[in-house]
Amino acid sequence: LLAERSLARSARGDRAGAAKDADAALKLAPDYVPALRARAEAHADHGELKAALDLCNRALKLEPAHAAMLATRSRVQLERGE
Repeated sequence: LLAERSLARSARGDRAGAAKDADAALKLAPDYVPALRARAEAHADHGELKAALDLCNRALKLEPAHAAMLATRSRVQLERGE
């Protein structure tokens, strides 16, 4: 629920709230891929592209075929000019 709320807050432009919810979700479940994605999105929204990419890669090691995370990683890579 926290990961989903984080993504919803991000979509509404609430960057601080998105990061807070993603961090809370990761404290409860550090390897929960939707929470890793939410935090990666929050990093990307703040221009923290290296941190976002690191989380994407960590999550994809856990679930290599996670479609939403693959999309997030692609977005981050595009923003990094890769």
